[in-house]
Amino acid sequence: MLTTVLLTCSLMAMVSSLTIVAAAIVKFVTKRTWGNGITIAAAAAYSVLLLLCVFRLGGVLTDTNAYYIQQLNQILPISTHQQQIFACLYAMGIGLAIFNLLAAFILYQSRKSESSFKWLWTLLAVAVGTLVVLSAVASIIRLQNPISIFFSICCATMAVVAYGLGLTYEAFCVIGNIYLQGLLLVLSALFVLYMATRRLRRQKSASHVVSVVVSSIYALLYIGVFVCLCMHYCPPLEHAYTLCVHDLNNLNDMLFLSIGLDIGYRALNVLIFVVGWLSLLVGNILVGLRLKNKETQ
Repeated sequence: MLTTVLLTCSLMAMVSSLTIVAAAIVKFVTKRTWGNGITIAAAAAYSVLLLLCVFRLGGVLTDTNAYYIQQLNQILPISTHQQQIFACLYAMGIGLAIFNLLAAFILYQSRKSESSFKWLWTLLAVAVGTLVVLSAVASIIRLQNPISIFFSICCATMAVVAYGLGLTYEAFCVIGNIYLQGLLLVLSALFVLYMATRRLRRQKSASHVVSVVVSSIYALLYIGVFVCLCMHYCPPLEHAYTLCVHDLNNLNDMLFLSIGLDIGYRALNVLIFVVGWLSLLVGNILVGLRLKNKETQ
């Protein structure tokens, strides 16, 4: 039964990811640039990753799901009742499918959009839709705290991807939440620096020089923090995961002792690795796009 649920969820995600590839191809045909070509490659890699998950979860590349069942029972902060685990997995599959379809819509609309900020309305729709989905799932599995269900869905998603890649849940958490997310933040800061530098090359002025200097310091700050994090949470990955959990618990205790704020381990995870990370990433992208729009004006 678990294999059927896993296959259904991963198939929903994999098939819907093909719409991102199709939208990327349409955008590339409309305007052939290096950026659009990289978008196609990234979308194709994403689909291949989900296809690999389908193969592994379906038993094509592995003959047992016992380890994955054990992982789910350990990481989900809910009762290990089978129907509740299935609810989280279905929510994961539906959530990924919604994300893929909306991402494809954003790519398709951006091919003819003159303003880089029009896709913010789509992001707003994503946020509202996510809240609706989480509320529905929370009512299904009867969790009073919506953060718990959100954290559970995130854990289930990462466990599925980790299992599809042949990694442990702990190893993939370190790779995804620290290495990959940190690298994306560094790239987004470098994107701001690139746009500021390109604007300076086309039109030299004191304000443009200041923006390059500020964005350079900003990018170096991101790089320095990222290097420090990688050194602190260095392999072996299982040890890095344990250290990260320990640090998060200590941070929660420090907040409680200093200002009396008891956020909790799950909420602190969501606040740092979801809300905080997305805020920084989207903010950097918007600043870079704003610099690009000013350049063309």
